[in-house]
Amino acid sequence: MVSLLEIAKLAGLSTGIVTTTRITHATPAATYARTPERNWEDDVTLGPAAAAAGCKDIAVQLVEPRLGQGPDVAFGGGRDRFLPREAGGARGDHRDLIDEWRTRSGGRYIEDAAALGALDPADRLPWLGLFAHDHLQFEHDRLRNAPSEPSLADLTRAAIGRLSRDPEGFVLLVEGGRIDHAHHFGNAHRALTDTIAISDAVRAAL
Repeated sequence: MVSLLEIAKLAGLSTGIVTTTRITHATPAATYARTPERNWEDDVTLGPAAAAAGCKDIAVQLVEPRLGQGPDVAFGGGRDRFLPREAGGARGDHRDLIDEWRTRSGGRYIEDAAALGALDPADRLPWLGLFAHDHLQFEHDRLRNAPSEPSLADLTRAAIGRLSRDPEGFVLLVEGGRIDHAHHFGNAHRALTDTIAISDAVRAAL
């Protein structure tokens, strides 16, 4: 089975993912990973039995893509899934997947809005931005609780700025994934403010 972004890569297009969830969460993961269990986001949730059967956790699959070097741009949360416990992350295998990604791709890794704003759209290196240890903040809470987090519109604008330099074109997934989370919590206000945030991202894309 070949994913949407892999089909785009095989066709010579640039590819990207932008999400307000962990980059290993269900929707973004579906563009680059293969797994029978959506919760296998790191080696701890994967478990030893699945690992012994040859399964790879979702974070590893972003760093070790089956085809090529993976997405040209990947922006979201979920930094914990890429870092070992001794570095404040969630992984039990002692692997620092961020460093491994840097070594493998030669790309640029960022963690905050200031670093996002400093990126050069003409840069042809891959970009990985993990802006929170878990999911990004709800838009209602972002400026108060996490002013260093970029908005979904900012992430979308930066991704398109980078990907649109490819004369062959690009495919970009943009997800306002926390709308669903707010509904699960029964929080209509945050669901609506995150809906406005993705509307702003669509406007930025247009």
